[in-house]
Amino acid sequence: MYENGKWAYTVSLGIDPLTKKQKQKTKSGFATKKEAVSAARAMEAQIEDGTHVNETKMTFESFTQVWIKVYAQNAKISSVRARSKEMKHFISVWGPYPLKKITKQIYQRRILELSEKYSKNYLGGIHACGRMIFNHAIDLGLIKVNPKSIAQIST
Repeated sequence: MYENGKWAYTVSLGIDPLTKKQKQKTKSGFATKKEAVSAARAMEAQIEDGTHVNETKMTFESFTQVWIKVYAQNAKISSVRARSKEMKHFISVWGPYPLKKITKQIYQRRILELSEKYSKNYLGGIHACGRMIFNHAIDLGLIKVNPKSIAQIST
């Protein structure tokens, strides 16, 4: 128990292959010991079955700059130019936010805002760009949930 009356847990994430040192995950703020133990068990289960993702603190804008370089390796120049323009619609709002903080609700709200300004065809391109950005983040293990996964484009 911490001084503030809250409970915490620390679990082992295994040995870091680069540094050869033990990695640990600590989380605090649990009201009871039972909650802390339950959360620790859930974390250990994720680690054991390989579903644990150590989400990044990288900002959305920083990640998109990395993503567009990867995208450009296998795309036409005109496609890269289009995707760069489309991703600016997200960067203008989410640029400084951590990538992991962009939820499904935040993504859907942005798509709805853009649907009031742009044609369905252009909005489809923006949505496709968002899908590619977040799918790449999931593929790299930087986020757990793709916020675009339930977003709908209104007609």
